[in-house]
Amino acid sequence: MRVVNSALTCNKWLTVNELSKVCHLSREEVIRQLQCDKTIISLHFYGRWYYKNKMSYNVTKLGNASNNMLDSRNTISNLGIARTCLHHLGGKLGVTIFRYAELKYLIFTSDKVNYSFTEKGKNIFSKFCKVNQTTVPCCLDFSERNFHFGGRIGNDLLNYLLEDDLCKLTKSRKVELCKEPASIVQSVLPKLSYEIRLLV
Repeated sequence: MRVVNSALTCNKWLTVNELSKVCHLSREEVIRQLQCDKTIISLHFYGRWYYKNKMSYNVTKLGNASNNMLDSRNTISNLGIARTCLHHLGGKLGVTIFRYAELKYLIFTSDKVNYSFTEKGKNIFSKFCKVNQTTVPCCLDFSERNFHFGGRIGNDLLNYLLEDDLCKLTKSRKVELCKEPASIVQSVLPKLSYEIRLLV
């Protein structure tokens, strides 16, 4: 396993600069390894390129170093479990809802970049938004470096939680939770019996 591939066992989307920092490699060497490793996928999002392993691996020491580097950023230290992102629900809670939807086959992907709703997913999500599309709008969460629901569906999801008094907006981007995170996830994904925990 190449050094860059090992750093990406964190299972999050990282930039070239971040990989260079974690791996102690030049940008040029990071780019060279990215270009010759077919197991690494790329995502262009808001003017930046991000990279992630296509396969899931056990987290290595470098993977842990990647997670530690992301967690130590000053910009995310006070965001808490949930925050707004373009009026989507972001942060750990937003990413957890997205990942549980994938685990329960409400959404699916073949490439870890493009997601689609299943019929089961359309039925469940139709309780708080009109799902007249197959494509899932994904937004890359800048703090968690995985997807939360974006677009109109992301907006409708946050509005649903606000209207049901499950959370409150604050003057900052931080979202104040009115119930335990597991209860909030269960309210979005009902009738799915499993132990809920934050997955990030």
